[in-house]
Amino acid sequence: MAGKKAFVVLPVDEYEALLEDIEDRGLIAERRDEPKLSHDDFMDSVRALADNPFQ
Repeated sequence: MAGKKAFVVLPVDEYEALLEDIEDRGLIAERRDEPKLSHDDFMDSVRALADNPFQ
């Protein structure tokens, strides 16, 4: 079979998963320059909210 392939058949759930992956990669690229938060700092803030949920 020669030539350029033009079509593919995928189950709907597999197609939706591929679209979700593309969207996730776009969000990662958009947020590349945002400030980073270490895991420890994140956990500290989660614990603080758990201790006082109405902050």
